[in-house]
Amino acid sequence: MDLSQPVHYRGFACNNAGIAVPGGPNVGCMLERVNYSNVQSVGYTEKRALGDGMDAGDVFLAGRRIQLFGTLYGGTPGALFDLKQALLAAFNPTLAYAEAPYNFGYMPLDWYEPTARSDFGVGMVRHVYSNVRPVSLPQFDVVRDRIGAPSPAKGLALEWQTMVEAKDPRVYLDPPMQEFFDVNTTTSDSGSFFNRGDYPAPMSVLLDVGVHADTRYWHFIGGGAALTLTLPPTTTGNVVRYDGTLKIVTLYENNLEYLRMDLLDLDAEQQHPLIQPGASDWSWTRDTVAPPALLVAPAGENEVLATSSAMPVGVNPLVPGLSRFWYSEAFS
Repeated sequence: MDLSQPVHYRGFACNNAGIAVPGGPNVGCMLERVNYSNVQSVGYTEKRALGDGMDAGDVFLAGRRIQLFGTLYGGTPGALFDLKQALLAAFNPTLAYAEAPYNFGYMPLDWYEPTARSDFGVGMVRHVYSNVRPVSLPQFDVVRDRIGAPSPAKGLALEWQTMVEAKDPRVYLDPPMQEFFDVNTTTSDSGSFFNRGDYPAPMSVLLDVGVHADTRYWHFIGGGAALTLTLPPTTTGNVVRYDGTLKIVTLYENNLEYLRMDLLDLDAEQQHPLIQPGASDWSWTRDTVAPPALLVAPAGENEVLATSSAMPVGVNPLVPGLSRFWYSEAFS
């Protein structure tokens, strides 16, 4: 994390302290220190019977915890404590959940990192983020001589620290990558993903489906997985969306979004697509042949979707130019 660059969380500028008036005091918030590498591995280990060593199973990363240490500066005592209150509100776990209940309050903490790699463009800098939720409210060190007592001329500052957690340990590159379907095909296509990061990234797909009277099946191979999405008949058009991060499928139709896990079939049981670092191939086909052993699960409760999606009516089951893949390149 480059502490000479901006850092933001829920609209709060965590690293923007500067001198507002020439010769005047610092104002704003400054990050002094950050620890964001606290990620534990989780895996089965057990003492091997009748032999030296250990037996081990698969290993996965747990969540990531990030500690932030900083200082608030204000030109007046009132401005300083108003800034303190803004920081408290930004890093309040209850308010974060209320703002983003669909993601359980996990929202982007974004920052910049320098790089010597030219494939990141002008300035060679990466704009990255981690979806985090505060573990607790920020803590403050209130020191008499730093908050204007007995005289404001001595300086106005509050040191603070807090901790946030990310249930997904990946650090993602912003903006995300999008791969729109070729406008010249609605029955099959192929291509390559590219992940400039060093860690596998989950992939999502949106199928904007036109009017069709029979059941269709969309088969995808890529990211180390084989995935089939069922496209149910529709008289108005609908949107089938697979979310590779949440690992769910939803159907959007008639201004409602339904949880439809019965539309998803994974050939390798729980193996969801992950875009590997570097280049990797993908392909998809659409046909009317049912996949083997289609998984069937009860649909969830209806939920009103906050934003609508364009669903034009056409003769092709997949509307070209709107259907797409997307993913965020990931770093460990």
